[in-house]
Amino acid sequence: MALLLALALTACSGDDGEQEGDADGNEVDSVASETGEEQTDVGDDEVSGDEASGDEVSGGEASGDGEASDNRMDELEGAVELSEADVEFLHFLLAYDAQLVEIMEIVRDRSDRDELVEFAEEEIDFAEQGQQLTRFTLAAGGVETEPGEVDGLVDAAKIAELETLSGLEFDLAALDVLRAHADAERDAAERALENGATGEIAGMAEDSIEFHDTSLYDLWEDMWTEESN
Repeated sequence: MALLLALALTACSGDDGEQEGDADGNEVDSVASETGEEQTDVGDDEVSGDEASGDEVSGGEASGDGEASDNRMDELEGAVELSEADVEFLHFLLAYDAQLVEIMEIVRDRSDRDELVEFAEEEIDFAEQGQQLTRFTLAAGGVETEPGEVDGLVDAAKIAELETLSGLEFDLAALDVLRAHADAERDAAERALENGATGEIAGMAEDSIEFHDTSLYDLWEDMWTEESN
């Protein structure tokens, strides 16, 4: 999916990860390195360009990240054509990933199981990256990058109920919510294909169906239930 890869690279050149540390703790401009532009190493006592030393950050740099992201999305506008079904599916994915972050933050904060907490942290990172890529794709199609009201997600009451539970009861209920959440993506993907999703968006929908898998949740449920008996 060349288009989505290009959009991902554009997104990654923004707010997150513009500066990486080398083995000696010196900062290098990773974006410049990847694009062939001038690269400047910053030594222990040197400062590159307008970069402030230590923990000091200028107000312009702090406030500029959001503006830079907005500018990149403006530049992408009209780069691709999206059908109505494409837009509907992308808007669903934005809301889907936002709900995934909500669920996983509850799991991370309430579960005592290391494997579930680690999984939740990984999924939060994945979902946040997914939201950024989806917004850039929508911007490239010249359409609204916020989803508004979306049908087909897990009922909010089920998610809220998780915060009243603890221990094994919480963990098993969380798995049920995660199964329902995964099913919601598959169902939305099927609707997108039925409604005429095109090109790479159709490919995304097909992947969502092909790789739909809740077997890990089933495995964990069996293991944890057996442990408790």
